[in-house]
Amino acid sequence: MIRLYARALKGKRARGFKPQKRGKNISIISALSLKKVVASANIYGSVDGITFEAFIVKKLVPQLWKDACVVMDNARIHLGNMVTEAIEKKGAKLIYLSPYSEDKTDEVPSSA
Repeated sequence: MIRLYARALKGKRARGFKPQKRGKNISIISALSLKKVVASANIYGSVDGITFEAFIVKKLVPQLWKDACVVMDNARIHLGNMVTEAIEKKGAKLIYLSPYSEDKTDEVPSSA
């Protein structure tokens, strides 16, 4: 939000102000299917484990169907027992992505 460049009259210094306070953080949690947004929530502040569990139980699980696949990364807030139990109780499957690893596409395979 701070400008790096400014204009001023020749020989004069460009003056301005920078904002001292940022706005409030807003976190967005969403669940997407191939056809639509299944569940979404906008939350003031950051999301902790309890808030995420509430989103899963109150917003996502009622919208799930049998044999649905829910894919999540390995963030600590995603690993709660209540999250797993609520999703699997509905008949959906919970899949965690593999841990992050660097992309190895720059490596050239050696041919023997």
